[in-house]
Amino acid sequence: MSTEFTSIEMIKKEFNLQEDSHESIRSILKHIKSTLHPDKTGGKFQNKNDEIEYHKLDSAINFIDSNKASSKDLVTISAVTDLTKAVTELVSSQSEVINKNTELSTEINRSIANYHSKLKMPRIALTAVTVALSATWVFPSTVEKHPILSNIIDFTSFSTNIVWGYAVIFCVLFWVRTWRSEELTKADRESLKTESIQNRLFLSFIKQNPSEDFVLEDLVDFLMYHNRKRIYPFGALFGSVQDIDLPLANVTAEVIIDRAIKRKAVIASKQGSISQVYRVVAANKPIKQD
Repeated sequence: MSTEFTSIEMIKKEFNLQEDSHESIRSILKHIKSTLHPDKTGGKFQNKNDEIEYHKLDSAINFIDSNKASSKDLVTISAVTDLTKAVTELVSSQSEVINKNTELSTEINRSIANYHSKLKMPRIALTAVTVALSATWVFPSTVEKHPILSNIIDFTSFSTNIVWGYAVIFCVLFWVRTWRSEELTKADRESLKTESIQNRLFLSFIKQNPSEDFVLEDLVDFLMYHNRKRIYPFGALFGSVQDIDLPLANVTAEVIIDRAIKRKAVIASKQGSISQVYRVVAANKPIKQD
């Protein structure tokens, strides 16, 4: 009967071998086995001990061969596992970026809709006033026949015409201003999606930030209160961009920081506090002029 081997150490001990390499051990066993092969003695083993030894050698060689095949399988499985892990991490990273950009788009649309709703009631009120003023001017006889309005409004009076003219001009200017502000604000919000604007905001932030370290809240404050309000000619009359609110500033800051980490512009610096601390990589820190 042949011996069942379960380890290389067992084989080395059985045949009194010192080699560690599996190939070397297999080569030695193969050589010993060839000397005992019955073909060398007329097709029969010389004795019972040679037959037992031959089968021991054959079992040992088979164990080494099977162990070698298993090792290859383990390497293949390990390589596949590593590849799967890498692909999973890449897909997860891409999904996170897509989710952040989707969240940013949602917040931009919410901010635009919110600003539009704030102007809705004033527009309706001014529309009503403009229609009423225009009606009194086009149909003065209606005012003249009215028992109360006839005592208040006199279109033959110069002062009445001046007041009416200023009121109409005010309504028109307000309409122009709200429309212009809404369009500028909408364009400004949409620009937050672009890499160029995000890059400019980040560079402006690190230029004004006195320290190399910062937290998310620092960038959020910068976006809300600094460098966002653009100056346009006659902005007070014809509209200007409104400051962004906290939810939009927070999402925008997260997207900018994620891109900065991906581009190795910043690194996660410290942990142990509620807010993650980030550090600007030296190559991205502007050189201060004396």
